[in-house]
Amino acid sequence: MAELTRRLDRVDALAVSLGAVIGVGVFRNTGVVLRGARGFAGGTLLWLVVGTVCLSGAILYADLSARAPEAGGGYAYVRIAFGGPASFVYGWMNARSRSRCARRQCMPRVGERLSAWIPVHPRWLAAAAMLSLAGLTLIGVRTGAIAQRIFTSGKLATIAI
Repeated sequence: MAELTRRLDRVDALAVSLGAVIGVGVFRNTGVVLRGARGFAGGTLLWLVVGTVCLSGAILYADLSARAPEAGGGYAYVRIAFGGPASFVYGWMNARSRSRCARRQCMPRVGERLSAWIPVHPRWLAAAAMLSLAGLTLIGVRTGAIAQRIFTSGKLATIAI
């Protein structure tokens, strides 16, 4: 088996992790959460509880990566624990369902937000954003990592503001 060359550093891993945890929902649904939690205190408590659950998942993945230090992430963990057939099913479900569902939820929201600044139909803007991100990824790993750092920094700055 060919060895993979490491091209991402710890800052890139942090940007990917934070970018995955801080999704579009936090920017779109904050008002709904505050109304449902009956105010700022309840909303903040709810975000802290959800953050703790997310932290538990991150700790679990960190432990799994220490126990099985090989490429593949969740696929590798399922393969080690349950064997080849289960990891095959996991890989296909992850690639075919979860990723598609995440894009179906995220990209229309991106189009909605961009249409407030650019007078183009939100679907066209969402498609352009998706193609742009795919293009950045196809250029190379470093280019994708730099884009991830920029977008994650933007998310963190928005939350800080």
